[in-house]
Amino acid sequence: MSLQVGDTVIIEPLVEREIQSYIFGFNSIMNDYIGYKTKITSICDKRRDGYRLECDNGQFVWSGIHLKLVPHTKMNLF
Repeated sequence: MSLQVGDTVIIEPLVEREIQSYIFGFNSIMNDYIGYKTKITSICDKRRDGYRLECDNGQFVWSGIHLKLVPHTKMNLF
């Protein structure tokens, strides 16, 4: 996935198999953020698709496998 700093994403849930093999190590506290709409604050491992997010103040490294990009919308002014 080609996510960029500043992109808005939604954190989608993982199945147990994905949690067990989570490349950056899945912390149970991360479950509290499932469903959040948040922004990418940094790319910490581009090769392995790892991102830090605004919602947890960069505490965890999140894998792009469960970050869904929220498309930018244009606002029409009258």
